[in-house]
Amino acid sequence: MSAEKKKQWFNEHIEPSYKKLVAIHEDYTKSFSKALAAMKEKKDLNEVVTILKADRPNSLLQRQEVRENLLALRDYRLNDKPKSEIMLTFYDYVASVDDYLNAASPLPRETWYSYFIDTFSKLVEQGTDPLSHNYPGISQGSDAPKLAIEQLSRAIEKNMPEEFNKIQKAYAKLRAQCLQKV
Repeated sequence: MSAEKKKQWFNEHIEPSYKKLVAIHEDYTKSFSKALAAMKEKKDLNEVVTILKADRPNSLLQRQEVRENLLALRDYRLNDKPKSEIMLTFYDYVASVDDYLNAASPLPRETWYSYFIDTFSKLVEQGTDPLSHNYPGISQGSDAPKLAIEQLSRAIEKNMPEEFNKIQKAYAKLRAQCLQKV
């Protein structure tokens, strides 16, 4: 790939995805931190419901767009033989993005979380303390709020920053390879 083609490929595909990821990361960190603080302080629980129930699906489309575009480009480039150093670095970038987006989903909808957030929402609407509820419909029971707080904390303080750091490293390496002076 010529230097001009590398630059064009980087500017058309990598740079836009990275900018979207930075925005997604900032939004997630801000939203999840706000929800976590409200849960720990047992106040503004309507805001927690809004964040955990509404904000997450709103950003889902952005996440899916970034992931799908990069995966499609990766799959297209898999046909290249032999694999150039840039393509190998690109694969690392795509893997780091996928890992990050998984880490940014601390409370998956397909498990106990769905029941938890639905019940949590109903209790808030009824004016009942959702942090003291027993949650009999899931095995986590009365530990569900504590587990949700722990998982949000782990996502905000450890998982998301670590995984985003991997994106930044892969992006920087890819940027250096694509935009190097000839």
